[in-house]
Amino acid sequence: MSVESEMMFSVPLYKCKVTPWKRVKEQIIDIVGDTMLTDEKGFRSDYYNNNYREQLYPVLRPFVHQITQQCFGVPAPDEAPNMWSQRYTAGTEHPIHNHGNRGYSFILYVEYDAEKHKPTNFISPFDSFFDGEMLCYAPQVEEGDLIAFPSVVKHSSQLQTSDDERMIVSFNLFPYGR
Repeated sequence: MSVESEMMFSVPLYKCKVTPWKRVKEQIIDIVGDTMLTDEKGFRSDYYNNNYREQLYPVLRPFVHQITQQCFGVPAPDEAPNMWSQRYTAGTEHPIHNHGNRGYSFILYVEYDAEKHKPTNFISPFDSFFDGEMLCYAPQVEEGDLIAFPSVVKHSSQLQTSDDERMIVSFNLFPYGR
């Protein structure tokens, strides 16, 4: 008698490389500038204080399109989504959160050194079947990687230990389905 196996659930994470990275990175940093607000713990974000989405999205749209076309079967939207950037140095983090029912969330690693920085940490929607412990996943990413994941998945920026700045740009797409 054989035993069959089926996967009930899976949670995708999509990744593509932004190229030519050096040129695109310069454009991003020039467009984003530094309008960051800093909280009492040193966390720096321009979530509530930026106006660059109309300039930045056309730069990123071809790479967003790679993911949306190949993985969702639809082109990247023409309209620029709300976008924000965050910067981290030693002792800063962004605690566990999700982006709600916003479809897919995207993160672009703008300034990131895999030897010095920690990637985004994703928390499984269910715990270990054997010991009940939280299951986490930290993708291997490099500077210039753009990732997309379901926005309801909890995630965090792990506590950074390097004084070298880590910078990401983030946004959400398909809040009402595709």
